[in-house]
Order: sequence, then structure tokens, then C-alpha cells
Amino acid sequence: MPDFDSKDSNGNTPLSLSIELGRSHLISLLIDGGANVNARNGEDLTLLHQSILNKDTETALLLLQHGADACCLTGDKKSPLRLAINSHMPKVVDYLCSKGVALHSSIDGIKDPPLWTSLELGYEDIAQILLRHGADTDCWDDGPDGCLQTLLHRAIDENKEVIAIFLIKSQCDIDSPRQPGPNGEGGDEANDKASPLHECCQWGLTKVLQALIDHGANVNALDINNQTPIHIAIRNQHEEAISIYYVTRI
Repeated sequence: MPDFDSKDSNGNTPLSLSIELGRSHLISLLIDGGANVNARNGEDLTLLHQSILNKDTETALLLLQHGADACCLTGDKKSPLRLAINSHMPKVVDYLCSKGVALHSSIDGIKDPPLWTSLELGYEDIAQILLRHGADTDCWDDGPDGCLQTLLHRAIDENKEVIAIFLIKSQCDIDSPRQPGPNGEGGDEANDKASPLHECCQWGLTKVLQALIDHGANVNALDINNQTPIHIAIRNQHEEAISIYYVTRI
């Protein structure tokens, strides 16, 4: 009986070699013949990793349907989900999520949660899939000087308005200020009680400001100095932000 799991000098089994060379017609035959769908090649990649890196949706789904490990990491600690997001493979992302893979940042060696990665790459279709499977729109995690912040705080701080507006429309926490870390870490950001509205008025992010107001953010929230967001807009001379507040009052 032929050994379908033997490896050549490059660490390839017949199945991994078929995937590498795009010989898709051989893949089902080898799997049906008993080839190990979780074998790793000489680059420490499983067959699933290979197919995703090749952007081969059909093969990736076939491997998953035949028991490929949906959570195995590459040698540099990237999960199949992370690879599928980076390769913009929505069908594979959807299937992996349906298999129950973790959707938080600790799934692999990458700090950013999958939702942030998909939005930063501009893949809102994949972000919607992640949300449908229960991804957290807040993902409280380390912020400046060790304080705790949400993805919305981060998007505002990094001036990523498209991401911020997507999160707001997806019902993230729109009012909470940053918080001190578990051992009190964080500088002024951890204790200033500035809401996302305060931050938008600080930096003049009027599109995000409008989205927050449209989705019910507290326009009268107070920071540590008893200032509302309109105080911040006036202090920073952001006339458009002031106008948005004026229209809201009317």
C-alpha cells in the first residue's frame, strides 16, 4: 500500500506537494486514500495554512470538511483565521467561525483582535461575518501607558474615522471613557473620564462625532473637570463640531 504521508527532502507529503503545485484534482484522491490532512511541510505549515496562503478557497474548505485542524498555528504563531482574514477569504472565515474558532486577540501571537485586523485592511465584509458569529465590538485591552481602552477609543486616537463609524453602527460602547489598568496603570487618559464624544471634540473628528450623536451618545457627559464635549470643542476652536452640537440642540 502506498504511503501518502511520506515526505520528500523539502518536507512535502504528496498532498502538500499537490497543494503547492496547484494540482487540485489530486487532493480529493489523496485524502480519500488516507493522507493526513494535518501534515506539516518543511516550512512548518499545515495543508490548511498552505491553501489559505495560496488563496485557494475550494481546497481550504475541502480540508476543513475532512477534519483539518481549524486552530493550528503556523511557525510564526498565525492562526488559520488570521491568515484567511489577511488573504481576504470570506467563505473560509465564515466556515472557521462556524467551527467555533476563538474571535479574540489571544487566538494567536498577534495582539490585534481579528475584528480590528479586518477593519484596518478595509475588509468590512469579513468584519460583518465576524460580528455575525459573535465578535466583540469593544475588546477592552491595553491602551496608552497601560490604561484600558475599547476599539472605538483606539480608532479615534489613531484618526481612523471609517473604523470608528463602523464600530458605532455595529452597536459598540459609545459612552464609556478609558479606564485604569488592573493595577492602576495609565496616565491622564486613564483618569480624565473623557468619553468618545470628548475625544472627537478634542481632535475635530466631526464625522465620528455626528455618528456618535446619531446613535444616541450622551451629549452631556462630564469629564473629570466637569466639562461636556461642547466645552472641549469650544476650547479647541472646532467650529464644525460646535455647529453639530448646535443643530443637535435644535
